[in-house]
Amino acid sequence: MKDTLKQHKFFIILLFLLTAYHLGTLHKVPFHPDESTQIYMSRDFPRMLRNPLSLSWDPGEIDDAKMRYRLLDVPLTRHLIGLGRTITGFRYSINDWDWSKSWPENVNNGSYPTQSTLLASRISVSLLLPISLILFYSLLQRIENKPVALFGVAILGIHPLLLLHGRRAMAESAVIFSVTFFIWTLHYRQRHAWLIGLAAALAYNAKQSTIALFPVGLIAVVWIKNPLQNPKKAIKNIATYTAAFCIVIIALNPVLWKHPILAMIQSWKKRLAFTQEQISTLLNFAENQVIRSGPARMTSLIYNLYLNKPQAYTLGDYLKFTRDAIDTYFQIPLTQIGRGILGGTVFISLTIGGLIKNLFGFRNEKQSNRQEILLIIFATLFQMAAILTFVPFPWQRYVIPLLPFSVFWISLGFSPFFNNLMKKIKIIISK
Repeated sequence: MKDTLKQHKFFIILLFLLTAYHLGTLHKVPFHPDESTQIYMSRDFPRMLRNPLSLSWDPGEIDDAKMRYRLLDVPLTRHLIGLGRTITGFRYSINDWDWSKSWPENVNNGSYPTQSTLLASRISVSLLLPISLILFYSLLQRIENKPVALFGVAILGIHPLLLLHGRRAMAESAVIFSVTFFIWTLHYRQRHAWLIGLAAALAYNAKQSTIALFPVGLIAVVWIKNPLQNPKKAIKNIATYTAAFCIVIIALNPVLWKHPILAMIQSWKKRLAFTQEQISTLLNFAENQVIRSGPARMTSLIYNLYLNKPQAYTLGDYLKFTRDAIDTYFQIPLTQIGRGILGGTVFISLTIGGLIKNLFGFRNEKQSNRQEILLIIFATLFQMAAILTFVPFPWQRYVIPLLPFSVFWISLGFSPFFNNLMKKIKIIISK
């Protein structure tokens, strides 16, 4: 234990500093109305422990607002908030936010959480961030080396998109954790297909667009030594992976328990109808918020992932009520670091450099590392394709599933510069 702590002392210090910064400035993060909805729906968690079938969808009943949310949204964030309130015994009551009403009306209706309620809910999801950093460090150290892993953890830990979106009582913290967890599990594809299935299911339950990772996990568990000569192993891995994925999905979604197939169909229909309703509404009063062409979506993705300042609001409906909090937040150090043309260009260049380095440097890698890196390339491309295909809005938080991938490639793109620097330092010292 002492040797482990000594070996990774710089990472432990960095993790402590980042976690202290995350939690110490948590109360300064600007409020988003969707946080009210997640807190409101977190009451499902204790109810799931007591009477889970009461949360199940029944075709013979009329859907109320809560059932609509259960069918529309994946539940991981609200379960985390509910778990936090169950463990601590902290009781809080809040109504759902109504976007058709004004800010004062929502406040008077009890839809705006108290500071203690909001902070407790944010802590419940933000505690995933240090776990994400531990997994990220382990991943990069395994593939590259310890200094590059420290660099990657620092970049991810102070990334402005993580600092804003990842610390609200919304889905993004769970997304960053589950996507990082999924990438980390790819190393164990030979022996633990169930672990990759678990990670893929958690990612899906954090954000539906991460369903793109499911086929990557399938490729990973089949990619064993001599699969054609050992078909039983490949088939067993597929079955184990798929079973783990399905079990976790069903376990976390009691809405499916009574009528699983019908409920899935109903959920899919409601999600399609909701997206179409959003598009129709935006086309009437904010047409620029709907992007249809592939090139425009790619431009929006790159702009939001690398260049655009952290987007504290979506449409600006309540901007006059949140402007002071937003301005105060952006005065905190690190909240905008690396954004803009200069920083964005550097990080885009490192991302491309990391991809090129590993595409053309396969022969220099171990066989296991080559396969793992190629799987991460697949995962990056699949996730990017899913966002480009299914997300017609230029809203920054929709690109968060790509954040761990982006920082991963940035870190690998940085490694040649670091290695060359270390060589020069050794030469100077030797003289």
